[in-house]
Amino acid sequence: MSNKKFIISIILVVFLDLLALFAVFYFYLRIENQIIILNKIPQDLFLAENKEQNIKILKREIEEIKEQWKEVNSIFLDKESTVSFIENLESTGKKLGLEVKFDSIDFADKKTEKPILNLHAEGSFSNVFQFIVLLGNLPNSIVLKELRLSKISELWRGDFKILLTTYIIK
Repeated sequence: MSNKKFIISIILVVFLDLLALFAVFYFYLRIENQIIILNKIPQDLFLAENKEQNIKILKREIEEIKEQWKEVNSIFLDKESTVSFIENLESTGKKLGLEVKFDSIDFADKKTEKPILNLHAEGSFSNVFQFIVLLGNLPNSIVLKELRLSKISELWRGDFKILLTTYIIK
């Protein structure tokens, strides 16, 4: 019987040793994982600080280019700004001594989906020619699809068909 008790005690001690070994191994793995996580923290912190600094730089750059963005944006026309564009053409024509009238505006050009302005300007030849030059120097990109010059008694008349290529649909 004492032999049996001895063997049971040895088995129990071996079992407890194995259990302790597994516990040590388990805690070792947990500590190793925590060390890996802790070692990543400085790198993650550096990346977060870097992102924050980049965001600040981008915000500052956005503020710096707001005015330039407005200038670039003013080149493009939509339905509302097309009206002011037409008014500017009329007032420019008046300053040149011309009578500028818009015959029609077609917003349904099938190929380009850009509006076509049909207008005419009457005045002296030099004023009509200056108006043509001004059309070519507009900040808005246009295409003169049609241009006819004719003399009506003492005045010259320019008939224009203008495609607004910088028109955007909003």
